[in-house]
Formats: sequence, C-alpha cells, structure tokens
Amino acid sequence: MKALSLLPLFALCMLTACENGDAENTYDITTDTTAYNKPNNQAAKLVKKAGVNIKVRNAQESVRNVSVLVRSMGGMITHQQIDAAETDIKELRLSNDSVLQITAYTTTADITARVPSHHLEDFLQDVHALGYFTSNSQLSIDDKSLHYMVQQRQQRNRSTFLKTAPSKPSKPSTPIVSLQVNDEIIEQEREMRQIDLDVAYSTVQLHLMQHPMVRKEVKANADLASYQLPFTTQLAQSFQSGWNLFLQFIIAVTNLWMFIVAGVAFWYLVKLWNRKKQPVLR
Repeated sequence: MKALSLLPLFALCMLTACENGDAENTYDITTDTTAYNKPNNQAAKLVKKAGVNIKVRNAQESVRNVSVLVRSMGGMITHQQIDAAETDIKELRLSNDSVLQITAYTTTADITARVPSHHLEDFLQDVHALGYFTSNSQLSIDDKSLHYMVQQRQQRNRSTFLKTAPSKPSKPSTPIVSLQVNDEIIEQEREMRQIDLDVAYSTVQLHLMQHPMVRKEVKANADLASYQLPFTTQLAQSFQSGWNLFLQFIIAVTNLWMFIVAGVAFWYLVKLWNRKKQPVLR
C-alpha cells in the first residue's frame, strides 16, 4: 500500500523532467531573419558585412547625407575618400592672355561605415534611397559562435593552469612557459573583444558614383608664344632696329679704315701699272 501511494508522485516527477528537457532543446527564433539564438540560451555571434554600389545625383551631397545618417544611428565613419577623375579637356582661346577650359570629369566616393547591427537593414534601405540606380548590393553573415566558444574555453583552461601553477618553479623554464601562457590569454581576450565589437557593429562598404559632369573656367594662357606686341609697336621697333643696325654697320666699317685705304692704294697702283704696259700709238 505504501508503494502504491508513492506511484502518483513518481509519475508527476517524470512529467516535470520531460517538460524541462524539452524546454532546454528549444530554439529562440526572433523576427530578424539574420539573427537567432543558439540552444541553451547562448547568443549567436553573427558578424554582418554589407556592400552597396549606387549612382547618385551629387556625390558630395550624398557623402554628407551618409555621414549624418550613420551618426543618427549611433555609428561612425571609419574611412572616406572622394575622387574626381578628369576624362577629357578642351581649351578655347578667348584672347592672347586668356583661354576657356572645358573639362569633363567623374566624381566617385568610397565610404566605410560601422553601423549598429540592429540598425543595419534600416541603414541599407536609407542608403538605397539616396541614389537613383543600384549596380551592386551584397550582405554576408559569418557565424563566429564556435570560434568564440573555443577561444573562451581555451582562455579558461589557461587561466586555470596559471592559478594551479606552483609558486616556486621547479624548472628554470617554468616562468617562461607561464609568460607565454599569459600572452596567449591576452591575445585570446583581444580576439574575443574584436568579435564582440564586430557583432555589435556591422561593417558597410559604400561606393558612390556620380554621372559625368562638365566644368567651365577661364584661366590665364600659359603658352608664352601667344603673347605679342601690337602691330604699330612692332613696326616702330622694326624702324628703330634697322637704324641701329645701319649705325652698327657704319661703326664696323670705320673700324676697318686702314684696310680700306690700303685697298684703294693697291687698286690705284695696279691700274697705273697697267697703263705703263700698254704700247704708245703713233
């Protein structure tokens, strides 16, 4: 009779144990399709990365809008670069000292943003709304749960080893081994913190492209051969230059006056000699 009275109590204990076992093996599925929880209420370490290539109307203005959007969601810009590549240049001469330069250029911008993971989908939707054409969009999720668990357990084992190590080493190499184990613990802690940071903040690579634009500007003419004096000034300088050359020629001839006199005398003597040699006609 005593054994029969204990039977309902035993059945109640078995039922309670089965319900607890089923509760431990259930998964907690959230509304986010890219986030879930591991069994035994262990949060998954999901590292999310995204990339978007879009065309925008104005690259400079879009960069400012992205920066404001990232700050409003609690993130930050880790890299930003704006480039303007000139594709074609043409120059039209306006005057001797000025030209009109027409330049075709394309502006692009590269941005790396760190956004809180729970705002990632909203951020991507807002970024798509900034442009008028999306050429590429990608999203990748890397589960670091196993790697994080291995690092955590290895760190725990190394910490236990350091605690149980004798205070007085029996071998000279024991302090070196303890120092190496301690360095490994620090490195594992760094990796775990990096994983936690990557889980909390997703990395988004943005490439913004702007339609080719045309810029016009008037600038000074750098071709020095194009600079000339007016015609009247050049004509007056030509007369002045010719007169100076004539005077220099006179001076040069004057410097040779001895040769001129000797030449004239030689010519006179030759002529006189020829007259003496001619026969006299009767």
